[in-house]
Amino acid sequence: MTPSDSPYSPATPPPSAERLLLTSALVGGGLTLAAHSLETQRRARTQAAVRAAAVKVAIVGCGEQGNVILDILLKIQDTTDATESAHIAAVCDVRPLARETATRHIEQHTGIAPHAYADFSELLEKEKGLDAVFIATPDFWHEQHVVAALEAGLHVYCEPMMSRTLDGARHILATAAKTGLLLQIGYQRRSNPNYRYALNVLHKGYNVFGRIVDINTFWHTPVSDDKQLTRKETAATKETAGWLKLAGFNNAHEYCNWQHYKKYSNGLVAGPLAHQNDFINWFFGKPVGVLAGGGVDYYNRDCYAGDDLRWLARENYDNLFCIFDYKVDDLVVRASLRALTTTGSQGGNPVHIHRRLQLIPVQKGSGNTEMLKGVSSVLRLDENENFMLLYLIRPRGNEAYAARDLWRKTFGFSFDLRSGAEKLGFLIEHFEPEIDMRTATPPPDYSTLPFTLNGKHPVQPHIENFLRVIRHNPENDPKKRPILRCDAATAFASEAPLYRVNEAVEKQARLVFDAADFSTVNPPNLKQK
Repeated sequence: MTPSDSPYSPATPPPSAERLLLTSALVGGGLTLAAHSLETQRRARTQAAVRAAAVKVAIVGCGEQGNVILDILLKIQDTTDATESAHIAAVCDVRPLARETATRHIEQHTGIAPHAYADFSELLEKEKGLDAVFIATPDFWHEQHVVAALEAGLHVYCEPMMSRTLDGARHILATAAKTGLLLQIGYQRRSNPNYRYALNVLHKGYNVFGRIVDINTFWHTPVSDDKQLTRKETAATKETAGWLKLAGFNNAHEYCNWQHYKKYSNGLVAGPLAHQNDFINWFFGKPVGVLAGGGVDYYNRDCYAGDDLRWLARENYDNLFCIFDYKVDDLVVRASLRALTTTGSQGGNPVHIHRRLQLIPVQKGSGNTEMLKGVSSVLRLDENENFMLLYLIRPRGNEAYAARDLWRKTFGFSFDLRSGAEKLGFLIEHFEPEIDMRTATPPPDYSTLPFTLNGKHPVQPHIENFLRVIRHNPENDPKKRPILRCDAATAFASEAPLYRVNEAVEKQARLVFDAADFSTVNPPNLKQK
């Protein structure tokens, strides 16, 4: 055998006797280790292939919601299907601890550390090859960040609300239209298969509710202390003061609790109620008027005696009640939205008590429940699908027979929405089910909805929709081109009434909307009645 035929090149000398002995031992008793090594290599190759084909993104804002997005993107990236995958190339947050935590988490999961930035403008300048950014910063920054990203040629996924001001939302909408880039607003119920089933099948398809007579939503959370920085950050006085000043906050309390301050946030109406308002507008269109009440009735200094300063008095309301009026088939339907920050009862974080060493749930539900009430049925919707229930109402008289026949016709057979849409006799517009959803046969007096997210986070289908639309090439198959579930125009039309809610509270008057309130250009012309 000539030197050129040898399996060992000059740069790779023959193995030593010790190495040969080690190899023999591995062959005899270390097959498991070898198999593990092969699996590790296979997974590394798979991840590399996914990253190469994935959408290259940055996450801007690595706080609570930014971390939700981060975890979902990492979960999606684990799949071998790169059509909906994203590679997190960069993160951005003014808070050093947030940047470090996000960077470490991504590196531990993928083996590759993203680039980290404190300044979003620096990210846009230096980070090349990005396809999209996820904006999860406080509301008052949304206009600045979304507009800059769009003008830099990037697609954008932005957490709601679009902006702290109506003019800011208009600016975002105009920029999205001018650039022609994708802008998805994070009203994730529009991509949730449970909610889409309720709208397209139960409501539009079979009208199982009959006439809708009431819409009721609530979001309750128990009393909690104000958020604070960590002890390490508090101790680093000079460093902390520096990035707080860069962020534009007067102090750490404003940074940690920005939702409580009017200059940073519209309060409860911009948080939980924004999602529930969007759900109602998605189902029933634009409201015609609003009546609202609320106040800072608990989190104020008058409620405390002594030096207990676990929180400061809030500027934004700690409770809010809204009643929106809708015209549905020329009939008035009222929707009540309720947010409380002082109790977890009936729709907040589950409260538990210990009884005989067992953990007993006092109430069942989560903080984002919506109920559609009709003369025939009542549907309880919830992002926690364990609490989604469909109730059969037993009307009196002849209506009882009509309701019974309706349910028999509705649920008297099973079908697969993927293959049997034609059997239903109606069109499911833009319906893209990710999972099989089959009806129960027959339903009892109450029934859980017949499908599941299959372990997905409620936000995940919405992010998948955004990534799917980015990756789609209309030249390949224009007929099946997916659409964004909540683009800028859709979100703006839904959000516009919310900017008047706090005004309705202050004026203690019912406000009536007209076309000007939903205008993307002209200032609103608000009437009082």
